[in-house]
Amino acid sequence: MVCSLFLCLPLAVFPGELYPEVPAALLIAVAIRAIDNPEAASSWLIAGVVVLLPWFQVRLLPAAVILALAAMIMRKLLRLLPILALVTSLLVQAMVFQHWYGTPWPWAPYGTTATIPFGNILVGALGLLVDQQSGLFIAAPVFLFLPLAAVAAWQFDRRRTLLGAALVGSYFAAVSTSNLWHGNWSPPARLLVAILPVLVFWMAALAHTVSRTGRVFTLLRVAALISMVPATFYVLFPDKRCGPVGRQGFNYLLYLGERITGLGLTKAVPALQNPTPRDVIMAALLVGFWIIGTGLLAKHLRSTGKEK
Repeated sequence: MVCSLFLCLPLAVFPGELYPEVPAALLIAVAIRAIDNPEAASSWLIAGVVVLLPWFQVRLLPAAVILALAAMIMRKLLRLLPILALVTSLLVQAMVFQHWYGTPWPWAPYGTTATIPFGNILVGALGLLVDQQSGLFIAAPVFLFLPLAAVAAWQFDRRRTLLGAALVGSYFAAVSTSNLWHGNWSPPARLLVAILPVLVFWMAALAHTVSRTGRVFTLLRVAALISMVPATFYVLFPDKRCGPVGRQGFNYLLYLGERITGLGLTKAVPALQNPTPRDVIMAALLVGFWIIGTGLLAKHLRSTGKEK
């Protein structure tokens, strides 16, 4: 079950892609593992991770801060080293950006010198979940089970789950505020690759928790199989990953189905890169239905005693 996640989007198409989210995901996974290692060398390893992350992308800065604070709270040896390394790195970055861009702020490469566009957070948050091209749930429906997976992970390892939730929440918020929450012309759900180590851990905990003969596990397997379909297509046809040429923000598979059937498939799923009020309302309704469905499924699990 867990191995199937590597055959789904967004990870399935990234072995041949060069984006900062891929090394960022590896570094985050290394740091999470190192935090529980009592050896002093692990503090140096975490320090190296938090130094590198903000240089990849400014949206990774919150994750670096979370990891540095986690090391300070959860470790015993050299617990201040990661946060001191992060502060030093940010000071160096500020001086470099002041020289290059005329402003020291971390988001200077994006051309804004005063603020981050927090007014975009609603569209960004909805888009990261249900946008037809960049939404995680559209790219891989198996991740619809993430809230249940987080609860299962909490029962399995509370410290790592809490750290993971802080990483996911801070990174999701940072990406949502950006006008480029969709990653521009890029494969589906590209920007969420950085937090996949946490999401995969949660999904593994859920697969371990539920009964292999229960309904939830069956739903997981069906969702995983469905999720492999677009991943397989984009692996076979890599030039289609970023959407139809001349129609940025639209899903190529929906576009192809629309051309074959004549149905308005691209209008049936929210397109939030250039949203209309209808797209935003549709996306909010989809997320609302997902929350309600998750609640009902969680209630079912409690009433059946984890389907034992």
